[in-house]
Amino acid sequence: MGGDFYNIRKIGKQQIRIFIADAIGHGIQASLITMVIQNEYSSIFDLNLSPGELLTKLSKKFASRVGDVSPFFSRLLLDLDLDKNRILFASSGNPACILTGGEKLESLQLVGPYAGILPEHNYAELSYDLPQDFRLILFTDGLPDRFLFSGDENEFFSIEDWIRNRTDEPLKNVCKKLSNLANSLPLPDFKKDDITLLGIERSNLESPRFFDL
Repeated sequence: MGGDFYNIRKIGKQQIRIFIADAIGHGIQASLITMVIQNEYSSIFDLNLSPGELLTKLSKKFASRVGDVSPFFSRLLLDLDLDKNRILFASSGNPACILTGGEKLESLQLVGPYAGILPEHNYAELSYDLPQDFRLILFTDGLPDRFLFSGDENEFFSIEDWIRNRTDEPLKNVCKKLSNLANSLPLPDFKKDDITLLGIERSNLESPRFFDL
């Protein structure tokens, strides 16, 4: 049981929409909030709304639920378009997306308030062109927090540098090693947040492959 979840939907012949959310809290309470998030997201899902527009609408829905549930959570909504070779995303409190390809690594981040805090806030969007071969790694804040809270030795651990040094390894192995490393760190249970880690890869213009942990 936990407060993380993700949803992937096909929204076109070569387009998918990825939604990642992380409810505040742990255990049963966070799981219940996650169920509410999933239901609300499904109820307003609209192919005609862009990621920023959909996050704005979802935030307003949760702002109206103050007193019903703890309405605040981080989330990322990303459209992957393989026809136009680009991503378009909006974020509220989620860590940066990491994009590698063409011997480059980009940390793509948008800053926005948690959902439900500012009901009139309009969430910005970022569009980024994809190289022919790319890897896109998405995760919730439970991953960087494991390193941040584990002590001085790992306080300044850079996930970006760690990934940059492993671009020649299979993506599935990279995701598994990173997850295992984070889970191996000594932390009290109350500091262990849930971790969602997604990896998406395209090479030689093949269909993308997905890995999740």
